[in-house]
Amino acid sequence: MDIPTTPGTTHRGRLAAAVLALALLVFGLSAPDALAGTNQAIQTEKGSVYFDHYGEYLTACDKKYDGQGVRAYLYWSSTKTGKVTDYDSYGGETLCEGVNLSIPEGTTVRLQMCYTDNKVDVKCSKTQRAEA
Repeated sequence: MDIPTTPGTTHRGRLAAAVLALALLVFGLSAPDALAGTNQAIQTEKGSVYFDHYGEYLTACDKKYDGQGVRAYLYWSSTKTGKVTDYDSYGGETLCEGVNLSIPEGTTVRLQMCYTDNKVDVKCSKTQRAEA
């Protein structure tokens, strides 16, 4: 029996099978991670904002009775933005407002928190990344 010393059909067949197996392994393991989504939160002494990827729910909570409110922004494209505002907590109670958004699964989103005064943004955080 002769053992081939140059690449031939048998070698190419094994190479193709190895490449296919590697592709299945890479894509098989990365697909669930892409579908999992990620939550994101920004919290300060005055308030907090949250993005919950289950149901694409955006929440703003004002924690401090100081005349300012808290607004949450969620950006997911140049034309798509979600926002929710929790105006000043009256009497020191932590109040929250929320909105349920419709964002395609696997979409990268960016969460931002702003303080509001008389319904106008006065100071905003940097955005933080999450995935719907």
